[in-house]
Amino acid sequence: MPYSHITRTSFGADAIAYARGDGTGHNGADVRNEYTAGVNMLPDEVVPFEQQMRPYWERAHFRHTTQVNRFIVSFHPSELDPERPEDHALGLAIGCEIAKRNAPDNQSAVFLQTDGKGGKVHLHILTSDVNMSDCKGLDPLAYAHFHFQEIVDEVCQQYFDLTKTEAQPEKINHAVRGARIKNEQIRASNELERKQAAEEGREVDPDKIKAERYIWQDDLRQRVKEAAARATDEQSFAHQLRLSGVELVPVKNKDKQPIRDENRNLIYLHPATKKQPAYYTYELVDISGFPDKIPKNLKSKAHKLGTNYLPEAIAKLFGTASPSVQDDQEDVTPNVVFEGRTRPDAEDQYDAPPVFFEPSPRRRKPQKNAEKPKPETTEKSLEEKAMDDARNIARTYAFTLMRRVYGWQRATDIDELNRQHQERDAAFEQFTEWRVDRRKELARNGEKLPGIYVKNKSSDYVSVPRGEFEKQFAEFLDKRDHPEKYAAIQEQPEQQPAPVEQPQRVKPEKLPEQAKLTERARQEIAEGRSILYAELQRINAANEKRWAEQEQQNGGEKDSVIKS
Repeated sequence: MPYSHITRTSFGADAIAYARGDGTGHNGADVRNEYTAGVNMLPDEVVPFEQQMRPYWERAHFRHTTQVNRFIVSFHPSELDPERPEDHALGLAIGCEIAKRNAPDNQSAVFLQTDGKGGKVHLHILTSDVNMSDCKGLDPLAYAHFHFQEIVDEVCQQYFDLTKTEAQPEKINHAVRGARIKNEQIRASNELERKQAAEEGREVDPDKIKAERYIWQDDLRQRVKEAAARATDEQSFAHQLRLSGVELVPVKNKDKQPIRDENRNLIYLHPATKKQPAYYTYELVDISGFPDKIPKNLKSKAHKLGTNYLPEAIAKLFGTASPSVQDDQEDVTPNVVFEGRTRPDAEDQYDAPPVFFEPSPRRRKPQKNAEKPKPETTEKSLEEKAMDDARNIARTYAFTLMRRVYGWQRATDIDELNRQHQERDAAFEQFTEWRVDRRKELARNGEKLPGIYVKNKSSDYVSVPRGEFEKQFAEFLDKRDHPEKYAAIQEQPEQQPAPVEQPQRVKPEKLPEQAKLTERARQEIAEGRSILYAELQRINAANEKRWAEQEQQNGGEKDSVIKS
């Protein structure tokens, strides 16, 4: 099926000049265009296309700024072979027919090229955005992609069978492909420097050795495959991903809460739609590979990575990891603590992964005839599991804060890392005891200590508000490390608030000078009020007298009118 792409521009002449090209084409091609044609225009060699479109651009309304619509149509080699000249001519005819059907009342310049990276036959159709009949704008349906793709398919299926896009096992986008090419160049440059240093008998110049770019999509692919090989089912797959620094994003409802099945297990399989099959969504939460800037979105749907990461393909990888010891021997994992960095903007909407953990020894596999006891899932066990996960998250926040407070560097050896974890665990236990005492202390003053574990009633998930936790943990560390500061505060006698004395009447002769002045001002205000009140009474009396006289006069006039 041909690929199509649409863009619009206000610089029509520049767009035509770019499509026309000057000298050789891209990727070392001898020419830019194999064929050129015009629809509703003379050939470009007679009158340049932009000169033929300009009169219509100038007659358009002054608010009409768009001049050209650029349409790109690319063909699969099985549809139009780049090595066959007759297919080039056929592609030009197809491009002209597409332009006529899409915009019959507009001018279009058609360029057929094969100078792209893959050498495929592709068309550049530049259609003027001004109609030739009324100088109005192009019909919006003409540059709607779904409508244009329908026209492309209708025209092309008259000449050849449309090639359906096959799903790729490993789907690589342009950014990943460019980063891989850059890494290859960096590796070649580093290898050249090492060879030159060996030939000249000198040490390798560290300034000439460059670090390769971190491609998080490739890292995510590797982690998913390794986790699937260690897993046995979907739930264990999610657990193995979590231990690898990847989160399997569950399905959420309209309220953005994770959905669980009848067994209270999270549902990870997103339903299929018309355009995509059922899929998983992976999110990379271990950001230790990024040297500086961290992308905002580290999520990827399974079909975006390729068919190898769809649920059906992942299920085939379950249990494929080869054991390192025999089944009849006890496989004990070494007591190693792994470390990962959690994304600061990750949502606490579902079971967050414990970032620091110690793998427990694997137990001896039971005999095939032995029946495995079925675990009894109770409400209490689910609550305990949720609290354990919340405590693991809190320990992660505590470790991050202690690194910042004490200036711990990233551990390079296992002994230093274990020491930091031991200090973190000891401090966390002391913090738990401190919160109990702190809660009682505040209760005596009628205050309440905010909680650090918040349970969601709908999903039974216990979250840890990071801001409140770090506030309380920082206060605990400060009191633990600097007890002398708080001891000095406690030794100071508590200042009792002075009792409120009732105001007592003081005789005028005993008032101070300021009180005398205040009393005199009050007397002056009272005298002024009495004078104003007397004046208001006088004015009211005069008004009442005047109103009575007017009523008498009006009454006399009425009597005279009646008598007459």
